[in-house]
Amino acid sequence: MKTTYTLNIGGTSFSILSDEPEDYIRYLEEQVNGMLDSAALRGASSYKAALFVCMELCDMLEKAKAENPDAAKKQKKNCEQVLFPEKGQTSLF
Repeated sequence: MKTTYTLNIGGTSFSILSDEPEDYIRYLEEQVNGMLDSAALRGASSYKAALFVCMELCDMLEKAKAENPDAAKKQKKNCEQVLFPEKGQTSLF
């Protein structure tokens, strides 16, 4: 069942519709905000902040695959599928 969650990323609130558990969505929200804080990107342009977060998430995924190659074989939703579950949705903002 899909639920609408309101997230606060870098001081901007937006809603997403997801069938992921709330604790997972909140964990992702916390991770993204931590990345923005560590790179001093809070309040930066949304393009620059989004690019940084995507690069960091790719690095995290690559490290996770290297540490546990069997887990990488399992079918998982990618970022786009989690953030944009509806095919017509193309933007967070």
